[in-house]
Amino acid sequence: MGEVGLSYLALAKLILHAAKYPHCCVNGFLIGHKVEKGRRVRIVDAVPLLHRWHVLTPMTELALMQVSTACNFDTNSKLQIVGYYQANEQFEDETPGTVAEELGEKIMAQFSDAVLIVLKNSALVSISDLDCLKVYSFADSRWQPKNSNQIFLDNSRVCEAAIRSCLKEKLYRLLTDFDDHLENVALDFWNTKLNEELEARLYFGDAVPWRQTKPVGWSLHCRLPGVVSVRVDLPPPSERGNKLTIVQLVGPFLVRSSSQFASCFLLILLDRLTILQGTTLLIDPLPKNALKGARHFCASL
Repeated sequence: MGEVGLSYLALAKLILHAAKYPHCCVNGFLIGHKVEKGRRVRIVDAVPLLHRWHVLTPMTELALMQVSTACNFDTNSKLQIVGYYQANEQFEDETPGTVAEELGEKIMAQFSDAVLIVLKNSALVSISDLDCLKVYSFADSRWQPKNSNQIFLDNSRVCEAAIRSCLKEKLYRLLTDFDDHLENVALDFWNTKLNEELEARLYFGDAVPWRQTKPVGWSLHCRLPGVVSVRVDLPPPSERGNKLTIVQLVGPFLVRSSSQFASCFLLILLDRLTILQGTTLLIDPLPKNALKGARHFCASL
């Protein structure tokens, strides 16, 4: 087996699962696919499994069946369970253990290039690239750690900053694992809402007071792949009202004058705009249908 690529979403959920239950061993499944050209396994998501038990139990088998069925339901996505992750109870324990190896072999029956990931508990203290992970693959009849040069994280610097923001904001409170779901079936162990929050944090930081602006407003810092930051200075809500808002474009991308609206607006414009640094626009108040409004504005560019 060759390289392993890990998405921001998957890594963030691994770390948040461990952060929510720092006193427990936590585990889950890794969702992804094999890249057709080459031998890279691409991990795009993670499904948090258990925090009370980490032994092979009927609940584990049930979760394996449910997640596999859900992945196979959409034949066009090519997603499947490609591995298993675990964060151990003991701080310095970085070995997968017997249970992880047995589950890994079960997954190998459906995906021959399955991987095991052990999250180092030090990740809850300091996130430094992929040093917080140990990735194992099956070779020569046993699970062996992979070389660090075979493991890749999407836009690592941007992702690390976003994950630190998630921990600071305690987003792990939103995470639901399969254990929680068994106690209350209304809880979503696919973590749809958390996924949305995590994606938002990848592009946008917190809105914080920016007192150098006139009038005093808010500064929204946006983290983008390949860009250190983009800043838009917003007047305070009390001064916006229903009037036109002056938006100062700072950086290579345009950002709308509403943090709620900015994510969809920016993503739509990302591949449309060139450098607009120093440009000032007058933009109407936030439309009721934000996404429709963004597309309408794009069409007029």
